[in-house]
Amino acid sequence: MKHNSSPALRKAIDFLEKALQSDEAKSEGRLPPLAQLAAMSGVSLVTMWKAATVFKKRGCIEMYPGQGIVVKAYRTDDSPLDEFESMLPSKSNRQTWTRVAVEIEKSILNGGLARGATLPSCKELAQQFGTSFPTLKKALHHLSRLDIITPHKRHYAVPTLTHRRSGAHIVLLKPIDLWGRSMFYETMFDTMFKHIEDQCARLALKLDIVDYREGAGELSFYPLGDTDTIEFPASENVLGYLYLHQKRAATQYRILAHLNASKKPTAILDTSQEVITQHNISPARHRIFSWASGYQAGAKAAHYFLELNHTRMAYISPFHALKWSQQRLEGMQDVLRRAGLPDGVEPLVFDKFDSTWKFYQHARQTSRMDSLSQAYHEWREQIPAATAGHLDLIMDWALRETIEHAEICHRTYPLLDRALKDQSITACVCANDLIAVMALQYLKHKGINVPQRLSLFGYDNSLQALKLRLTSFEFNMQPIATAMLQHVLQPPDPLRSKVKPLLEIDGYIVTRTSTAPRA
Repeated sequence: MKHNSSPALRKAIDFLEKALQSDEAKSEGRLPPLAQLAAMSGVSLVTMWKAATVFKKRGCIEMYPGQGIVVKAYRTDDSPLDEFESMLPSKSNRQTWTRVAVEIEKSILNGGLARGATLPSCKELAQQFGTSFPTLKKALHHLSRLDIITPHKRHYAVPTLTHRRSGAHIVLLKPIDLWGRSMFYETMFDTMFKHIEDQCARLALKLDIVDYREGAGELSFYPLGDTDTIEFPASENVLGYLYLHQKRAATQYRILAHLNASKKPTAILDTSQEVITQHNISPARHRIFSWASGYQAGAKAAHYFLELNHTRMAYISPFHALKWSQQRLEGMQDVLRRAGLPDGVEPLVFDKFDSTWKFYQHARQTSRMDSLSQAYHEWREQIPAATAGHLDLIMDWALRETIEHAEICHRTYPLLDRALKDQSITACVCANDLIAVMALQYLKHKGINVPQRLSLFGYDNSLQALKLRLTSFEFNMQPIATAMLQHVLQPPDPLRSKVKPLLEIDGYIVTRTSTAPRA
């Protein structure tokens, strides 16, 4: 059998080829399960699944999860590669200059190549991408025209962010709720805000952070930390805008009208992936940025656990009314389905509320947390009025956070109990680090070992995840911030080349001690 795939896959295919010709396979008509074959051959479960799929598509075997592999017939003919094998990495499908250009741009945007860094030599790049020198030069020339890279002596370099106007401003627009709270998950977005501010400081740029919210059908703007409204920030000194949109279509429509009227470049952070792309934005000035928070993030988690030989896992989410949670589950299910494990993911979800505010409202309506609020108000009566006014703001926030957290716990713990009852589940993928930390504490309380009995995985790569050694998914917010700033400071010329309106930045998994290979 001829194949041009990776060394690990070639090793797995050769192992299966010999196994199918063995006397044991011929007499018993079956092979061991995929996980056992992977261990015997010294490759990962995913690699063995890919190899087995090649033989399955050729009609040689049939896979039954948990029951092994049934040998149907073994053929030694070199028939054309099937549909799946054609999707595997190969030299031929990586040679086009457009593919090479996309891979180089992704490496820059994902932070693989730092600002100001020089690219490897053309010879090294040609070897890296398995392409010819003329094809590589065409890709580099294309990226140079877009100002993604610049010629540097005999090589190319990643340009640094620069600007030429003194007193220039960049305006960051971010949504707040009716109580002035950020509408984004702060532990994740704080990293991005800090990076944007640091970059602007290095460039001697002033960063104006402006909050916006809609109430009673009107859109209002506020300087960060202030309660006095201002007009939409537009002046000659504004270089451009970083717009973090919220899900409400009416709000987006009004803000986009302001942005279009300003005729300044705008980088739009698409956090919901539901509404913003439906609007008629100006492709000459606006570009949408996003991160792999849905399908791809779920698929990467599934691949990660398959590599650790986990074939049965749970997806735990009390936020399943949200699109990203649904997409994440879909990504996990598709990967396991293709691995011959159609029941490899157990969805343990709660899909009634689409925001943490809804958890708070429900808890108050059902009076589960009224005693906590009542205790504070009884204590407040004994405090001087001047002090109490200041404490009210702090306690209002603290009570709401506590009530939300308690209600989410109330919905999450039964999901964890269901996962524990199924002894075949050896890994849990949690909707975010908040849920994963809850799970870690709950399992510790019940005397259940992590990761010996159950591996835990979260999303957001928060500070809590670092402290508790929780394996988590990093959404790569710093490269997103840099890419957004680059668009505002160095917007591409639409007449020179077409630019995709939506750019998604890949994330990656940070492995810690809450996950381990299945025993």
